[in-house]
Amino acid sequence: MFLKQKKNNRPKSILEILKNREYNDKEGLIDFNNYFDGIIINDFKRPDLINNNFFKTCLENYIRYYFVDNNLDDFSSDKFIAEKEFIIKNFNGELEHLAIARLIASYNVFAREENVYNLKTLIKEYRHNFTRSSYIEKIKEVEEDLKFVNGIMSDAVLNSKLINLKGDTIQVKDLVIKDNNKIKVIDFWASWCNPCINEVMIGMESRIELNKNYDIEWLYFSIDKVENKWKKKSNELREYGLTKNQYLVLTPETSELISFLNVKTIPRYVIIGKNGLIATGDAVRPSYKELFEKMLNNIN
Repeated sequence: MFLKQKKNNRPKSILEILKNREYNDKEGLIDFNNYFDGIIINDFKRPDLINNNFFKTCLENYIRYYFVDNNLDDFSSDKFIAEKEFIIKNFNGELEHLAIARLIASYNVFAREENVYNLKTLIKEYRHNFTRSSYIEKIKEVEEDLKFVNGIMSDAVLNSKLINLKGDTIQVKDLVIKDNNKIKVIDFWASWCNPCINEVMIGMESRIELNKNYDIEWLYFSIDKVENKWKKKSNELREYGLTKNQYLVLTPETSELISFLNVKTIPRYVIIGKNGLIATGDAVRPSYKELFEKMLNNIN
């Protein structure tokens, strides 16, 4: 159901690729106008498939890229409202709850800053309707993420200690407040985290392009517990920029920074605006360049 667009590495559904005419069909094998003929909303009114992962993915993508107005920008505030209204009009019961939960989860990941009000309002409307534990847990996660939009770090967080590759001890505030002319992106990673390392490598091109259009300072915060392993891996990744602005979080298990941001999984990306406020506490990966740019454009 998903392909990966090479330009910005963001996973895209086949529906999205077809909708945007991104498929290079030189031989005219696909008639885009008739490709989806015969598909109607009643085909998705199948509560018996509510636990089928393929069905859940198809439902979300057909709503977003097929049934709802394709002239609206994907993941825009207008598209959010259009999707919500379509779901409410065409579904009820468990299917409605499923579609709404998927809507909230997707927009939280890919367009949180632009949809803070929309997300908070929809959560408030549906909070007491959700009975499935998975939906309830996801809503709690989204609410935690929304807390960090334009959030202020406490003194305890700003005073959290790090060390650089030279062994010097510094505080978080020395890094995030020192230059208010730049946006700071904190990349939480570790030497043992393969997804983190993979993102560092495949995201290098995106970071270079982003630096051309935005004043960004990339900060790398490792949560390694073994200092030598952190240093070794940082040097191995030197060509990808990991020896610049590279820091180790001291005692991550008790760190105020880690606790405040609720860093439970990595990689994790935190964006701090030029005003020193947390713009987002859980940004998309920089390799998803278009979506990352969208976040940056919403930052003061």
